[in-house]
Amino acid sequence: VQIVHTVTNTRVQILHTVTNTRVQIVHTVTHTRVQIILHTVTHTRVQILHTVTNTRVQILHTVTNTRVQILHTVTNTRVQILHTVTHTRVQIVHTVTHTRVQ
Repeated sequence: VQIVHTVTNTRVQILHTVTNTRVQIVHTVTHTRVQIILHTVTHTRVQILHTVTNTRVQILHTVTNTRVQILHTVTNTRVQILHTVTHTRVQIVHTVTHTRVQ
């Protein structure tokens, strides 16, 4: 028995590999409205009642009023993964095994 030749030939071809990832920030909104000083009022009334050799000073009222109002603060962030695709195709092109026995 004589083995004349043995041939093994295998070719593997990677056709394509695709990885695609798209990330889209849909929206980011930050709203902050601050309304400072709706009103600030300082009232001081001084009344000189009478002066003879006597002086009376009467402070009738003093009002200080300050209001600060945060109207709204909104932070909104949406992230949406649109798609992630990974394709890998492997194709065995050919495998040939020849064995001749004589």
